[in-house]
Amino acid sequence: MIEWLEHIDRIIFLWINGLHSPLFDTFFYYITKFYISIPVYFVIIYLLYKKFSPSYASLLLGIMILAVISADAISVAWFKEVFLQYRPSHNTEIQDMIHIVKNYRGGTYGFVSSHAANTFAFALFSGLVFRTKRILIPLFIWAGLVSYSRIYLGVHYPADIVCGALVGMCIAFVYYKIFTILHIRFSTSKNL
Repeated sequence: MIEWLEHIDRIIFLWINGLHSPLFDTFFYYITKFYISIPVYFVIIYLLYKKFSPSYASLLLGIMILAVISADAISVAWFKEVFLQYRPSHNTEIQDMIHIVKNYRGGTYGFVSSHAANTFAFALFSGLVFRTKRILIPLFIWAGLVSYSRIYLGVHYPADIVCGALVGMCIAFVYYKIFTILHIRFSTSKNL
C-alpha cells in the first residue's frame, strides 16, 4: 500500500513539475522566497493592531510567531530528520526527469515541507483570529501558491506539501486553543 501511494505521489509530482514555462519558472521561483511574503505578514500585523488593543495585538502576534517557529522546528526535527526522505531533486531514480529552475534543489530531505507547515500555520492562525473569509481565503490561496511552488520547483512531492500543511494547521490550532483557554482563565480571574 505504501509503495502504491509513493508511486502515485511520484506520478503527480512529475506531472506538476512538467507543467513549466519561462513565466511560471520566474513566478514560482520568486514566490517561494521568504522576502516575497513579507507584505502578507505586514498586512496581517497591521490588521491585528487595527482590530485589537496594542497589548492584545502584541500578545496575538507573539503567539502567532511561536506557532510558525514551532511549525518550522517540528517539520524539521520530527519529520525531515526522522524520515530522511530525499527530495525529488536529490532522488537519483528521477533526478534526470525533473525540471529544475535556476539550479535550485533545496536541502537533502523533504518530508514534510517546512514552507507548507509555516505558511499554513500562519494562514490558519490568522483565520482563527479574524474569523472572516475575506482574510482566510486570500491567506489560504497564498499558502497554497507558496506550497505549490515547492512541487513546481522540484523540491517536494505532493505528500510532503499535504502533510506539511496538516502539521502547520494542527500546530496553529493547538496554539490558538491554548491562547483562548489562557485568555478566558485570566479574564475571568481578573473579574473575581
